[in-house]
Amino acid sequence: MQYPPVDITIIIEFENLLLAELSRATAMLEKVKEPAARLENRSTEILAVHNPNDVSREFVERMLQDTELSARILGVDAHYYQLKNHAAEEANGDIIVFIDSDVIPNDCWLEEITEPFWQDTAINIVAGASHIEPEGIVGKSFALGWFFPVKTGVPEALQPCKYFFANNVGFRKGGFLRYKFPSTQGGATRGACTQMANSIVNSGGRIWKNNNAQVTHAAPNGLRHFLIRAFAEGRDKSVSMRLEGKHILRRCGAMIEHTYKKIRKAIKQTWRYRKSVRLQLWQIPVSIFVLSSYYILAMLGGYLNIAFPRATAKWWMI
Repeated sequence: MQYPPVDITIIIEFENLLLAELSRATAMLEKVKEPAARLENRSTEILAVHNPNDVSREFVERMLQDTELSARILGVDAHYYQLKNHAAEEANGDIIVFIDSDVIPNDCWLEEITEPFWQDTAINIVAGASHIEPEGIVGKSFALGWFFPVKTGVPEALQPCKYFFANNVGFRKGGFLRYKFPSTQGGATRGACTQMANSIVNSGGRIWKNNNAQVTHAAPNGLRHFLIRAFAEGRDKSVSMRLEGKHILRRCGAMIEHTYKKIRKAIKQTWRYRKSVRLQLWQIPVSIFVLSSYYILAMLGGYLNIAFPRATAKWWMI
C-alpha cells in the first residue's frame, strides 16, 4: 500500500516492553500523541514496529487503541536496532525520529528534536537528552552511576556532540539510510548507536544535541531486569574486547580493570551529584552498594561470555 509523504515519521519500537512496565509505554504514547497533534504546520505519521515472535500485533493494536493513537504497524522478525532500520526504510517522513517504548518524553520533546532541521538545512542529526528517572533508591542510584548522563540542568539548547542514544534521536531520512544502525556481532545486543555515531563523526558528519528534547528512562525494575541488564552489559563488553583481538587472559584482567573503573566513577558521581537527585547522606552507602553489585554482576556476565561464548550469545536479550 502506498502512503502519502509527510514531514515527520515518529518510529516507536515495541521490543523494550519485554522488560518495562506497561504503564511507561502508555505514558509514552500519550506524550507522543499530544505534540504530534499540536504541530499544525508539520504533517506527522507514527510507525510502530515490533517483532511478532516477541510482541503480538494484537497487543500493539490494543495499546494504540487504548491511547486513541493512530499509527501504522510494522511487524519484522528482527531485534532492536534492526527493527529501527526496517522502520526507517518504510517511513514516509523527510525527518525520522526514534523513540523507545520504555521512555517518557517531556512536553516539548517533538518540537525540540525536529525544529532544528527546518532552522538549518545543514543539520542531519539531532540527538535528544536521555536520563534515568530518579525514583526510589534504585532509580536515584542508576541516575547517578549508569551509562545515561546525570541530569544536572539544561545547558545551551543546541550544541555539537559525538554520541547519541537510539531511544531519543532524529535524522533526515536520507542521511540515516546512508549509515543505518550496524549489526551487532558476537551476541552483543547494544552498542550499535556508538558504532554509528563514530562512523558519522569519522566521515566528517556532525551530530547536534538539543538538551531540551528530553526523555526519562526507568532504572531496571525488579531483580530479573536488574540481573539481565547487568549480565548483558558484561557480555557485550567481553564481546567488544574479543572483537578488538584481545586474548582470553587479557580479557579476564581487563574485565577486572573495567569493573574497578566503573565502580570508582559511580562512587565519585554519587557524591558529586547526590543533590541533583535528592539523595540523602544516609542513602549514599546504599546507592554505592546497588551500583557496585550491578557492575560486579556485569563482570560475572563478561566471564560467563569468555567461558561460554556461544551460549551467552543467545542469553540476556535487551
